[in-house]
Amino acid sequence: MSKEDYLKLYEKYLAGTCSQAEEALLMNYQDGFELLDLPWDTKEMGDQEQTRQMIFNRLQPEIRPRKVLRLNTLVRWSAAAVLLLALSVGLYRLNSRKAAVQLAGQAVNKFFKNDVPPGKDKAVLTLADGSEIVLEGKKNGILAQQGAANLRIDGGQLVYEPAAGPDVSDQQVNTISMPRGGKYQVILSDGTKVWLNAASSLSFPAVFGTKKRVVRLKGEAYFEVAKSNRLSIVNGKAIAERVPFIVETAAQSVAVLGTHFNISSYDEEVMTRTTLLEGSVRVSAIKGNIQQLLKPGQQALLNPEKGSIAVSAANLEEAIAWKNDIFMFEDEDIHSIMRKISRWYDVEVVYKGELKGTKFGGTASRSDNLSEVLKALELTGTIHFSINGRTVTVMP
Repeated sequence: MSKEDYLKLYEKYLAGTCSQAEEALLMNYQDGFELLDLPWDTKEMGDQEQTRQMIFNRLQPEIRPRKVLRLNTLVRWSAAAVLLLALSVGLYRLNSRKAAVQLAGQAVNKFFKNDVPPGKDKAVLTLADGSEIVLEGKKNGILAQQGAANLRIDGGQLVYEPAAGPDVSDQQVNTISMPRGGKYQVILSDGTKVWLNAASSLSFPAVFGTKKRVVRLKGEAYFEVAKSNRLSIVNGKAIAERVPFIVETAAQSVAVLGTHFNISSYDEEVMTRTTLLEGSVRVSAIKGNIQQLLKPGQQALLNPEKGSIAVSAANLEEAIAWKNDIFMFEDEDIHSIMRKISRWYDVEVVYKGELKGTKFGGTASRSDNLSEVLKALELTGTIHFSINGRTVTVMP
């Protein structure tokens, strides 16, 4: 592998566009960096100092030191350090193209003997009569008809469409449930779009009534609520009135008209988080009878035990990162991070030894295998992991 080939491969790694074979080849080259007695080949590699400076200039825009350790920063720093070290002591070169192909094709994971694939689109729809429909792998088309609604699959999402038939309004309540390691999208009969995260469920009527639209959430979901009007007669005149959309959880009620927001309400989390991206919402605590009106860019943290609601500026990118298949950690402790990982990869987490209170931050792809996310965390040097079947052990 020439210098230019190596640099191009490393730039692809930093950009996150490496194929599995290319990444395997790159990792095996890193294994060869321990051969520090290899001489610098000026003829093939060019001037040592000039090459070092060129690498530094290429990596400089990508390296942003932070006060708190960041996964993405750490990966780039580690990559830069390894690359500069390699170029200062000489690159390990394979003896033949055949050896390179063998290394690229290796499937053995350097860090973990076991691995777990990421979650995927899968859910179970429970109809009002108790019958269940497994949605994973369903092809486009109509699944069933409920009163004045057709239930169909369209492009990997569940769609409720108003149809001709008896108007049962909100009498028939269905539930779509995501297992651990699953996610799904649903379009409700009013046009509201809902993205559901792993280990979550949403109960909703096949067709909404005319006075209000009520759904019940467990877990996490992102909503894009459609505006809905009803006609009322006031003093002989027809007046269009907005039909409120209400999301109920175990600890709160969120009332909206037409807006975009995210709610995270897992039983194992201390706080219920409501993050507003667009429009306005009113968050009401079931305990304590406290209400807060959110503006775009704000987040409400509700403590179910105390019934208190704290409002602060939100990191909108972090709040909906899961919807875009990204892990984004914002100064989080390892227990919080592992709860998210556990839900998405459907693994159990056990802790061994005393773990320091290090905070982590940064991003990782939810499309990667579990080992890739854990390797990024291990780059901090403060934590280590092992995978045994579907159990992850966390160690100092």
